[in-house]
Amino acid sequence: MASVSQLRKEELVKVDAQVDRLVREVNRSIAEADKFIQALEKEPA
Repeated sequence: MASVSQLRKEELVKVDAQVDRLVREVNRSIAEADKFIQALEKEPA
C-alpha cells in the first residue's frame, strides 16, 4: 500500500501536468485571438 506522502506526490504530479496543459491551451488561445485582432485591424474601416 502506498504511503500518504506518496499519494500526495502522485496527485501533485497529476495536477502539475494538468496546469501545464492548461497554460499551453491558454497561450494557444491568446495567440489565436491576437491573430484575429490583427486581421480586424488590417480590414478597411
